[in-house]
Amino acid sequence: MWDDPFENLVFRQKASLSTGEPVSFEVVREKYYGQCWTLNSKETDALWRIYSHDKEGVRVKTTLKRLFNGFFDPTNEYALVSYYIGKVRYNTSEEIKLYYEKPENLSNIFDSSGQGAVQTLLVKRSEFEHESEVRLIYVASSDAEMGNGQLYKYNFDPISILEELVFDPRYENSVFEELKAKFIALGFAGTIERSTMYQIPDFSLRFNPL
Repeated sequence: MWDDPFENLVFRQKASLSTGEPVSFEVVREKYYGQCWTLNSKETDALWRIYSHDKEGVRVKTTLKRLFNGFFDPTNEYALVSYYIGKVRYNTSEEIKLYYEKPENLSNIFDSSGQGAVQTLLVKRSEFEHESEVRLIYVASSDAEMGNGQLYKYNFDPISILEELVFDPRYENSVFEELKAKFIALGFAGTIERSTMYQIPDFSLRFNPL
């Protein structure tokens, strides 16, 4: 569902064996699901406008440990080969192309552990380096899971996972206060703020006497 055509790039390619027999990665491609987070700690105007189209977005903060623990399901018998977290690395388009075109590198990608394939989802072009991404990756272990549509859904408890909420600076203050009260009533003990990015500063302007 990601817009970037370079996402899941390897499994979108046409390949062939040394005998010339074609290979399709379509079934493999449908096994992978990803969720994107950022290591950027500072808010920017660009991020609010990109990810909060309706001016009602909320920027949330957590730790890597909380994030992964909330994602990982120890009751899944394939848990150790199904749940991953990793930092995205950024390379030029040419570097990515050259790496994947080497047959020995493809052997590493299709290793028995499945980790090599997961690593291909942690590569983006250098033009996206400003995103400083961390990703949760889920690998479906059955056809039934892959048949559930484009989304992999799991239980996410914002009360225990999140530690900070920053509401879009364009929120009406009355609406923000109402939502803040609701989160507090639900038991959220973290920081809840409305961004002050677009707040007009209050200057103290004083003229010198003529």
